[in-house]
Amino acid sequence: MTETKIGRPNKFNRNQAIEIAKQAFWKQGYQALSVSQLATMMGITRSSFYNSFGDKQGLFKEALAAYKLTEPYILLLDLPESAPIKPILTAFFKEICRTRIHDQGNQGCLVVNTVSGVIGSDDKLSDDIENLLLSSIDLFEDLLNRAVIQNEISAPDNLKATASALVAFVMGLSNLSKVIRDEEQLWLMCETYLKNYQLL
Repeated sequence: MTETKIGRPNKFNRNQAIEIAKQAFWKQGYQALSVSQLATMMGITRSSFYNSFGDKQGLFKEALAAYKLTEPYILLLDLPESAPIKPILTAFFKEICRTRIHDQGNQGCLVVNTVSGVIGSDDKLSDDIENLLLSSIDLFEDLLNRAVIQNEISAPDNLKATASALVAFVMGLSNLSKVIRDEEQLWLMCETYLKNYQLL
């Protein structure tokens, strides 16, 4: 009688491994890390790595999904239809200032850090990052449109352009927070910017 061989099950804490990978990507950058390095950090074999995540891109997607759950953007999701937009945007930008300053590693935003490293050099991941940024623009466009409908602001000349400008500001703020390590100064910049768009 032939004995059937069963593959050895993965005996590692997946969430913990993803958290370790997330911190590594955030600190060192996507391009700087090899599968071997990541597997060693996560305490698993290369075989387990490929069986569990497929490839480095697959792991990064899971790390990015975990990261998004801890980011201020969650304040902008699943809002009640009648929710006033301006106070929500104020809370969002204040939370960005707070989280960036309390980031002990002075690492900024994982997405922003990844953009310059992968766009143009990693087609698969470039598409993922591009879609993420475009979805952020769509989110802001929807919020601005709701603010217009609720008479909180006057209609901008171009909603899409204004939404894109807000995303660009958030990205720039994340990078600047690596240099300006003062929450109040960061908020003053946000305050000035939001007032220019009638959002404060």
